[in-house]
Amino acid sequence: MSNKVRVIVNGVSFYTTKSQIVRGVGDVSIINTFVELALKECIRDGIKGLGRTFTAYDSKMKPTAYQIQINL
Repeated sequence: MSNKVRVIVNGVSFYTTKSQIVRGVGDVSIINTFVELALKECIRDGIKGLGRTFTAYDSKMKPTAYQIQINL
């Protein structure tokens, strides 16, 4: 696995590192959580890439979908 990790969140692509993902990659905490979950799943399953749609619900139970793709 390389040091650089490519992440795509809802069509926005950027490169980061595994340690930065753990510390948080942006200002939105729920996106940080979803990206970290995707990273942990890749590491746990020994795979080099993953695409997932995560759904978060606000206090009024309104869903918001986040499409996360990660490539190690």
